[in-house]
Amino acid sequence: MKRKLRTLLYGSCLVLVAGFMAGCEEKVTSLPNDSAVRTGVLPNGLTYYIRKNTEPREHAYLMLVNKIGSLVETDEQRGLAHFTEHMAFKGTKNFPQNTLVSELQKMGLRFGADLNAYTAFDQTVYKLDIPLSDTASLNNGLQILRDWAGSVEMENASIDAERGVILEEKRQRAGLQERITQKTFPILLNNARHAVRMPIGTEEVLKNFNHDLLRKFYHDWYRPDLQAIVVVGEFNPDEIERKIKQQFGDLVKPADAPTLPEFSVTLNGQKTFNVVRDEEIKTVSLQLYCKSKANPLLTDKDFRNGIAVELFNEMLRQRMGQLHRQSDPPFVQASAGIGPIGEGLAGPTVQIAFLPGGIERGYTAVITELQRVRKHGFTEGELKLAKTAMGESQNNRYNQREKISSEAYATQYANAFIQKAAYPSEEYINKLVRDQLEKITVSEINKLIDLFFDTPDQDLIIMAPADEKEKLPTEADLKSWKEKVVKGKVEEYKESASASELPKPVSKPGSITATKPIPEIEGTEMTLSNGARVILKPTKFNDDKILINGFSNGGLSLYGQADYDNALFAVPITMQGGVAGMNTQALGKVLTGKMVQFQPFIAEYTEGFSAGSNKKDLETCMKLIHLYFTKTQLDETAVAGMMRNTKLEVEKRYELPANIFVDSVNSFLQGNHWSKQPMTVKRLDAVVPARAVEIYKERFADASGFTFLITGSFEVEEIKPLVEQYLASLPATNTKEEAVDMNVAFASQDKSISMKLDLENKASVQVVVGGTYKGTPWDNVQLNALRSILQYRITEQLRNKDNATYSPAVNIQKSHFPQPRYGFSISFSCDPVKAKTLIGEVKQVIDKLAQEGPSDEEMAKFIAESRAGIAKASASSEFWQTLLLNCLQNGYSISEANSIEKYLGQINKDHLKNAANEFLKKKPFMDFSLMPK
Repeated sequence: MKRKLRTLLYGSCLVLVAGFMAGCEEKVTSLPNDSAVRTGVLPNGLTYYIRKNTEPREHAYLMLVNKIGSLVETDEQRGLAHFTEHMAFKGTKNFPQNTLVSELQKMGLRFGADLNAYTAFDQTVYKLDIPLSDTASLNNGLQILRDWAGSVEMENASIDAERGVILEEKRQRAGLQERITQKTFPILLNNARHAVRMPIGTEEVLKNFNHDLLRKFYHDWYRPDLQAIVVVGEFNPDEIERKIKQQFGDLVKPADAPTLPEFSVTLNGQKTFNVVRDEEIKTVSLQLYCKSKANPLLTDKDFRNGIAVELFNEMLRQRMGQLHRQSDPPFVQASAGIGPIGEGLAGPTVQIAFLPGGIERGYTAVITELQRVRKHGFTEGELKLAKTAMGESQNNRYNQREKISSEAYATQYANAFIQKAAYPSEEYINKLVRDQLEKITVSEINKLIDLFFDTPDQDLIIMAPADEKEKLPTEADLKSWKEKVVKGKVEEYKESASASELPKPVSKPGSITATKPIPEIEGTEMTLSNGARVILKPTKFNDDKILINGFSNGGLSLYGQADYDNALFAVPITMQGGVAGMNTQALGKVLTGKMVQFQPFIAEYTEGFSAGSNKKDLETCMKLIHLYFTKTQLDETAVAGMMRNTKLEVEKRYELPANIFVDSVNSFLQGNHWSKQPMTVKRLDAVVPARAVEIYKERFADASGFTFLITGSFEVEEIKPLVEQYLASLPATNTKEEAVDMNVAFASQDKSISMKLDLENKASVQVVVGGTYKGTPWDNVQLNALRSILQYRITEQLRNKDNATYSPAVNIQKSHFPQPRYGFSISFSCDPVKAKTLIGEVKQVIDKLAQEGPSDEEMAKFIAESRAGIAKASASSEFWQTLLLNCLQNGYSISEANSIEKYLGQINKDHLKNAANEFLKKKPFMDFSLMPK
């Protein structure tokens, strides 16, 4: 809810509903900008935004925002706005010849995560997340922004080399979603210029454009009157303002600069009906877009409208959710709400995925629910719940306002520059939300439903398989079904009674039988009367957040092949049932406005849960944990609908090439073990829901084997009573269960497999190298270092030298039971003709790393990135929870929890050369390729 609220209030869909409160006589007031933001415009027209912020500590988030994108391209320049963005990373005046990315990596920035950019229709934005380890870092960051703004090199050789990379980016995007976009964008945007100015451009232009044409684009459009600099972080704003004036003041708008044209989507008052077919679409679905103009957030009335829309959407979401929870839901999935559509348009949207042969039934069900709201409106009870949820979400956000990240602030100011929108302070927002929640009435909100029926501009799109096996409705059919609902009788919505709070446990509180400090982490270990262990790690991050994890050994491994699928579905089936006699709808009402989350799991060798809350709702969270250990139940109605939809997904899954490829690779890598085979309808039909719930209860019946980890903003003495009441009172059988080795025989020989299934002229390649290892923290640091260095080298070879792929990725997975294992995965897409050659080059990169070891520069980059990442993340409860959970689950000493810095100080080139031989060179090399038909 928090994110939705913020997105809507700062989005561009608010004026859409301005008319529904036209009768309000309150004075309309412009929203004031946050006074904590220092802003100004230089004499050359460049705008700047500066804010001091300490989240994360010792960091600054920098952005160069250009108010231009692909819409300003001529026919001969299609794709050159995006091409310019690429060239900015290839070389600038002060960072020439591909040194820019390398220099930033030495400062600790990770390409993609801390250093990135994007090009859209109306904007091109560059981002830097700078660790402020020294004064030079921020200076370098500002210098890079200055170079991007006006001093990008455009050498002919670099331009020609980058053509291949961008063509491969275009190839990588090719697929079902891209084909659908090409067919639907002209419809949704009424054939506006956007439809023929997709930022990626055309293959013809990318291959053949004249170098000077790219330089002209940069000269014409990268200029101070269309640019903004955003700097947010822990620094002296006076100093930053002085540097911006000094460094950016010499930028000049060219005398021959073209005027920035306006390119908006024109509404035409028409309703369209469209059918889009594709070979990879496997389920018939419908999308309805009711289009109106959207405008930026400027006044308190806009803000009030945004709150009303969010309340409306929440109530409608709850109504649609009830349709999902039936034993035989009328559709596979459905949603409806009011929000952004794109490119200056917003309005109501409806999306329905139909059952085979169930188009009329599904469409009628959704229209009936919309008509129910239109005829009878929402109830006061529904509005009260929605207001409670929004109010508590806003409370939580306001209480954590000191933890709002510099990135979030910077993005807000960038959007304000592009959209000419306001950026009010958190204090102002909090007061406005409080005031408007009191004033908005259900009768006002009910008027919004008319937009689904009365908006003049509407596009109805049916997505369908290419085989035409299922008869599709005509436009007349849909109109007839809708009129039948509108003219028919629709019953008034009936609210179900529900409890007001979670019940307390009937069991008596347990006790804490032993306590000892853990000085290495400034934590505490407790032993409970039921045998459970609790690790407490209070933090001082002022983030009003408490994270709880629990786990024990056993998991799926304790169930043989006959019962395996029942165990596999034990959690999703049980979660459909709610707890303590409350179904999921009733439980949702009880938890409305509570900042709590709980998710259990039964994994291969463990079971447990992750949970969390703020301080105010901690007891509710602990209650929920207790209830999901002791008071779960089977809801056969809800489970029937869930299993039916799951079967439909499984039936369709293996009609898609990518799914066949992924499942085949995973099965091979894990020795074709019976537990690693893809799910089938036959297996789903054999699942017994009652047995699944029974297995869930078995896994959570014995708390004596559990370890509970609690991290966050709490005091140990304050939390002790809750631990005794809700954790120490959990049942214990003291069975001392241990996981069982499932004897999965992993692939252990060189292998090459190619499958010709893809519809596009594209090869999707995955190289896998892995094996067993000791699994120590020292080993893990070496593996992580090898992953980073492989990422540098694979990117350098395949992208920068060969220009043969766009975004090669190197990942690593590790597991520790029954025997520690690791696996490197190197994946990329490319021209099918080049796939075998590039796979060979990956092998050469690995061999060379093992033969020579890493360079001094690669070591410096890895250590800088690691230290910057740790420094940024360590000031969060999530960091400590992840670190400690890793130690506890893998049997490491708690003293190893924060040992990364120690190992970074020890690691050297010889270590990694030996590690490359042990973990890469001497292991099986397996490659898998999904090729075109």
